Amino acid sequence: MSVAVSEDTIVAVATPGGQGGVGIVRLSGPLSHSIVGQLTRRSSFKPRVATLCSFFGADGDVIDTGLVLCFDEGASFTGECVAEIQAHGSPVALQMVISECLSFGARLAQPGEFSERSFMHGKMDLAQAEEHFHRFLDEVLLQVGEVHIHDLLHRVLVGKANVVEEAAAQKRVRQ
Repeated sequence: MSVAVSEDTIVAVATPGGQGGVGIVRLSGPLSHSIVGQLTRRSSFKPRVATLCSFFGADGDVIDTGLVLCFDEGASFTGECVAEIQAHGSPVALQMVISECLSFGARLAQPGEFSERSFMHGKMDLAQAEEHFHRFLDEVLLQVGEVHIHDLLHRVLVGKANVVEEAAAQKRVRQ
């Protein structure tokens, strides 16, 4: 997965799959704050302060109500502008929030892309990136169970190894 870091805004559910009490939708990239502003119909957010908001659909109806936290560039996990939307954990509501974010200019994040951006912006080193990869792999294994485990492991490990090698090479070129 090769991404043009910081040129686009990505979005994804940041909490485990299934229904829970709270679900988090994370945005990262230059449009993050603008997108969450359009979703909530608010003009600004105080950085690192949870703000209670309603989330509106294209039809003007309220999708859900929850908290929004915004992080400025350089002060977030990815090193980019980030917005986190903490809504109720209904998969339907979270998907509706993501659909609105997509309509405002975000694109769906690829697996591991938030961590890749963090690595590319120097927010984590290679050891930390590997740790995130292993957590991701553990989650995938729990979701998939034992079905086709060896094939899945091979594909994931080869793909992630290529991503880490490519990211490290890009980082060396920048230095």
